[in-house]
Amino acid sequence: MSATSTPHPPQLSLPGQVHAAEGPLDMSGTYVMHHAFRRDLDRFAAAVRATPPQDAAVWRALAGRWQRFAMVPHHHHTTEDADIWPLLLAHADVSGDARACETLGAMAAEHGTLDPQLAACGEGFATMARSPDARVRDRLAEDVATLRDGLHHHLAHEESAVLPLAQQHLSRAEWATAEDAAKKACAPREPGVLVPWAADGLDRASLDRAFAGAGPVFRILYRLTRGRFARRADRVRLQQGPPCPPPLVEGPRPPHPSQARDGTLQEGRQPRLPRKASVTSTATLLDCPPSTRTAKARSPCGPPSW
Repeated sequence: MSATSTPHPPQLSLPGQVHAAEGPLDMSGTYVMHHAFRRDLDRFAAAVRATPPQDAAVWRALAGRWQRFAMVPHHHHTTEDADIWPLLLAHADVSGDARACETLGAMAAEHGTLDPQLAACGEGFATMARSPDARVRDRLAEDVATLRDGLHHHLAHEESAVLPLAQQHLSRAEWATAEDAAKKACAPREPGVLVPWAADGLDRASLDRAFAGAGPVFRILYRLTRGRFARRADRVRLQQGPPCPPPLVEGPRPPHPSQARDGTLQEGRQPRLPRKASVTSTATLLDCPPSTRTAKARSPCGPPSW
């Protein structure tokens, strides 16, 4: 590397991500969104399976949460189709990169499959909110699982095949223009919702790296909105309910008081058994903020947390 060349930015590597494309473009924002899509679809799939069909309050809350979630991947795909893939395809045409053209065609086809699946899940959640039914719930569980698996495949394909092409063909200015177009397409209040939502589950190092690329405005916005996001999520938690899924990035846990430092059971100490969980508290699977507080609520979902 010459003395005047600009070093490539370090790329994020998050849970579930299959590849980090090295190159001149900072793709932190893309990887953060991919992480959030994987995280929430895993949570939705678990919540649908665990929620009894007759629990109307939970289904109404899940339907509202789904409506808010589904707008985000749809907007993400629309931005790629309108602002990124055409630009990348033009570069590939000029350079005669037939492989890139084929890959981008596959991306568009996958978007065409995923969008109807998003809509089908939305219809299922809306039906369960209006008139809960076991058969509809079972079909919805299949639809959400199909979408989850399809989106996981699509994101893996994009990370392993398309983003490396973007690193190869696009300039920093072109990538920045595409990202600016995506930001401008958001409604004025959306960033205040999207930033804490996208950051959920990320460790401090990943957050610092993401904010370094996004700019100080997003860091400030996160500091202003993360408390409200966590409080809203806290309000939907019952005192008893199924445990949140393990954090996506988790450090070592302290030993239980009944255990010695080497993990063995101390003499004369009996381990505590967990309290019995209520199967109706399935929305806990969707909202697991860093706070450990719980709140009494009639519905375990309550108002969606974002």
